Amino acid sequence: MSKRKKTLLERLEKYNTRKALDTWNNSNYRSKKLLHDRVKIIVNQSNAYFITFTIADKYYGFNRLTYQRKVKEALQQTSLYIANEDYGEDNGRYHIHALVLFPFHYDYTPKKHYVQDVWKYGAVRFEPIHTPNEEAITNYINKFASHAIKKTTARLIYSRGYATWSNHILMS
Repeated sequence: MSKRKKTLLERLEKYNTRKALDTWNNSNYRSKKLLHDRVKIIVNQSNAYFITFTIADKYYGFNRLTYQRKVKEALQQTSLYIANEDYGEDNGRYHIHALVLFPFHYDYTPKKHYVQDVWKYGAVRFEPIHTPNEEAITNYINKFASHAIKKTTARLIYSRGYATWSNHILMS
């Protein structure tokens, strides 16, 4: 399990103001760079999708860990994923966005929809990433990064295996 990121106040208790700000800024830069690199790896591949998991009224109000566990279970067939919890700006509704790379072409039609079979709490919306060109990559990086770092975002959830994929991409 990863360590929790220290807040600026926690850093100020330990270091002088300049060092606390520097370490906090460096930590934020590294987090954003890692997110950017992971997003770029995913959207550069075929079989990449942007998925939104919503929650129906009758399932709304469960513990967030329940939803996180089910998203992880639903995405277990993927090669890589990055997911973030979010709260809608209009209604404040909790939902989860995921940028996903499947190891195969994923058929997300209702009859063959493994992800929806696992995610029984509401709707699952798929947006395939069709064109891995520089403009599309930039758009998806911006789209996911803006979801991941906005004020209503609660937490990022990463799949394991990033190091393997990043080494594979860097070697090719």
